[in-house]
Amino acid sequence: MAQAIEGRSLKQIAWSRLRRDRVALAGGITAILLILVAVFAPLLNRVFGHPQNEFHQDLINPNLGGIPEPGTWGGVSADFLLGVQPVTGRDLFTQIIYGSRVSLLVAFLATLVAVVIGVVMGIVAGYFGGWVDAVISRLMDLILAFPLVLFGIALISVLPPRNSVRIWLLIAIIGGFSWPYIGRIIRGQTMSLREREFVEAARGSGASSRWILFRELLPNLAAPILVYSTLIIPTNILFEAALSFLGVGVAPPTPSWGRLLSDAVNYYEFDPMYMAVPGCAIFITVLAFNLFGDGLRDALDPKASR
Repeated sequence: MAQAIEGRSLKQIAWSRLRRDRVALAGGITAILLILVAVFAPLLNRVFGHPQNEFHQDLINPNLGGIPEPGTWGGVSADFLLGVQPVTGRDLFTQIIYGSRVSLLVAFLATLVAVVIGVVMGIVAGYFGGWVDAVISRLMDLILAFPLVLFGIALISVLPPRNSVRIWLLIAIIGGFSWPYIGRIIRGQTMSLREREFVEAARGSGASSRWILFRELLPNLAAPILVYSTLIIPTNILFEAALSFLGVGVAPPTPSWGRLLSDAVNYYEFDPMYMAVPGCAIFITVLAFNLFGDGLRDALDPKASR
């Protein structure tokens, strides 16, 4: 008796394609590890690092402008896995893992804001069309043409140096100005889906527009939403790092990868490790999310050939 052919769901097909992409899997595993580092930063710091407010002036040579002794790779040792900061002598490992919390928190929450606004605006514009589509599309064009970096610098610069305020403002600015990117994609996908048979059947059965938007169209947009969310995250990480590098991100003493890079500009000739460590942290994080996002896009795209 011939064995029946077992069908596979779209999720199974996507996972099978993603599992064969070793580069994407490596990016995804790295991204998960970075998230775990940020979540368990206090535990990691207790085991491998030193308190943030602990200064180790004995590792700093005041005769060399406040940098660690030459030949020590920035003070790297068994006690200081990534070396120490110039002048202060604080543990750089501690600054990096706590800085990951700021970067990933801002990136993930800003992405959530952008995705929620972008999906709602995109699906409404694509489904209703007409003047609704025209108004939302022009709003997207206006926001995309806005000088976001200058606006962020101007707005954050006049605020008091309270990190609780600055972090939430960073999230609002990044998320509030990056939603048109995913909004345009969702708008195009919705325009192609609104003429499909299942939408026509829902209209014929008397379903309301709200039901069609969020019960019929939205589940069919899950794949592009998931893919482009993973691709927005590294962009937001870079934007937060850029603002911190310019001195308008989170204020000291809260660690930030961008501010560490900014501080390292004055010491890179004599202590290159101080610049290399936060630079590599940003590079690895952005690369991991980009590789995973690209692999996820290929896995969820039935027309892609692998």
